[in-house]
Amino acid sequence: MAWALVVAQFGLLLLLVLLPTGSLWATGVLTWVLGGVLVITGISLVAIAGFGLGRSLTPLPIPKSDGELVTDGLYRFARHPIYTGVLITACGLLLAGASLGHLFAAAALSVVL
Repeated sequence: MAWALVVAQFGLLLLLVLLPTGSLWATGVLTWVLGGVLVITGISLVAIAGFGLGRSLTPLPIPKSDGELVTDGLYRFARHPIYTGVLITACGLLLAGASLGHLFAAAALSVVL
């Protein structure tokens, strides 16, 4: 079950990247820039949080048996900064994509996470 969640997460992220843009709302330079800022912010959070976990990092939503609880860095402020970063990235892709497919993929991703 754990691997199914990981595959679903990456599949939905890939779908958000590959879907054609739509016309649910007007897109222009501002929405593309704001979407890009959200994507960069989200990816940065994922990277920083991943490095913060060090050897305790695992792709599965199950802690390692020899892992340690991390309470410094981004983990001082949030229990799940990697998931937060993934959701911020999805919001940026949704904003820039402006399609019903993007909306459903982002909603499905929020359920999976």
